[in-house]
Amino acid sequence: RAQLEALSRFGAQWVSVMPFGYVASPQATQVRASYDRPGSETDASLRATVRAAHARGLHVLLKPHLWVRGSWPGALDPAHARELTASWSALVRHYADLAEAEHDEALTVGVEMDPAARAVPDAWRALIADTRGRYHGTLTYSANWSEAATIPFWDALDVIAINHYAPLAAAPGPAP
Repeated sequence: RAQLEALSRFGAQWVSVMPFGYVASPQATQVRASYDRPGSETDASLRATVRAAHARGLHVLLKPHLWVRGSWPGALDPAHARELTASWSALVRHYADLAEAEHDEALTVGVEMDPAARAVPDAWRALIADTRGRYHGTLTYSANWSEAATIPFWDALDVIAINHYAPLAAAPGPAP
């Protein structure tokens, strides 16, 4: 709450609230949720954070993210994309319902899962359509900066989001 208060005083208008789903490896097909595990991003803790943000006049982007053990979402194996997307969709449905109930202003349907998303764009379009039936705010997907031009379903979303972690220099150390 103190951080939200400080952000509000500094003039911030939006905050991102980021719960996680987990997979054991880039080859995994089943996402493990954390919303019912004490010590993690439970629904109760997310609701409290969202309500505290709204009470301070902040808009909320609920941004479920996939934690890939030993790697990152961009390394997900496209060979398992259909199964993984089905499992991920169950998690997104859960958070879409929470975002709708809490009046979150925006919801991300995926983050940096670009190779897997490109492999099954029909499954992602179905996920987006299903989410629209549950949640009535702004929908986005957060692409990795180097993959943004290759996302095949931007037209189904309201906003293009890009996580931009581009290298700042060609090599470590001071510029010549």
